[in-house]
Amino acid sequence: MSANVEHTLARLGLEYERKGDRLWLEWCPLPTHPNHNPAHRWSNCFVRAGGTEKAGLWACFSCAGGGRLHELVMQVLGLDFRGAMEWFRGVDDAPPRAPVVSVRHVPLSGVRRVFTMPEGAEYGPLARWNSVAREYAESRGLSAWQVERWGIGYSLMGRLAGRIVFPIVDSCGRLANYAARTFVGGEVRYLAASEREHPDLAAMLGERYWPPVAERGRATVVVFEGALSGMAIERALARAGRRAHIAGLQGSAEVDRSPRRAERLAGFGRWVSACDPDAAGEKASFALASALRRTDGMRLRYPSERDAADTPIDELAAALAECLPAEPGFRGKERGIG
Repeated sequence: MSANVEHTLARLGLEYERKGDRLWLEWCPLPTHPNHNPAHRWSNCFVRAGGTEKAGLWACFSCAGGGRLHELVMQVLGLDFRGAMEWFRGVDDAPPRAPVVSVRHVPLSGVRRVFTMPEGAEYGPLARWNSVAREYAESRGLSAWQVERWGIGYSLMGRLAGRIVFPIVDSCGRLANYAARTFVGGEVRYLAASEREHPDLAAMLGERYWPPVAERGRATVVVFEGALSGMAIERALARAGRRAHIAGLQGSAEVDRSPRRAERLAGFGRWVSACDPDAAGEKASFALASALRRTDGMRLRYPSERDAADTPIDELAAALAECLPAEPGFRGKERGIG
């Protein structure tokens, strides 16, 4: 977020004290924050100051809230992503609000807690990544524009150490979950957020770029397993010159375990299952067909027993082209494929 951090806090009515590159707030402003501890005043919640590499990132040590500057605005003002973007347009020319004296607290029961990424992940241009992580990412076909488009990072410490990190952002622009793929040969290929991290289990990798609900009936979605497979499908769609959106499952059993995923996919006019070419993938495809029986759909037939991430891009593009009709005048693009 390029908005002036200090001015944003002032307009929100939040007082702060600057110490180094951190702006320490008097109290955490989240409405879901439990009762404040007076001993933590000016030392519990901070926002990274402007002019720094991590400007606008914020965190509360007590309630584990945190994220980017626009997410703070969304939480404090109760706005969706579009509303927050409209609000930011007036940051530099609107007078600040009066300082907040107190924050209304609401019970945590029934309220979705703010999801934050585990510490230790690094984000930025692919060219600046750690060499081991970068070489693995490039060997799997990830390109610089995909790293930028999806906010992909990597981690060398903490719970996600030795993993490529794919943040999962929902259709309202809220960080909801993550998929972390090992690049050091870990026994578990993918990690997702645990229950204690309070993820939104219905959110899918890809939905941040889905069209509005009213327009999905004319669109196609390709459902996949594994973040690397999703990135391969996106590149193959561009190669094939086909228009479609992508939706990632956190494993082949997620259609059955999270009915809300099926509800979100049901809004699309057409779906293609690109789940892995194995028994689990076939089961997931059958579950999709059962859940979306009122929607036109089909199974992607892979040219071999390899999944999307391991299928040569020309072969994957050809398989997708057979499932998706060509649109006159449309050609796949590197950026903004949907």
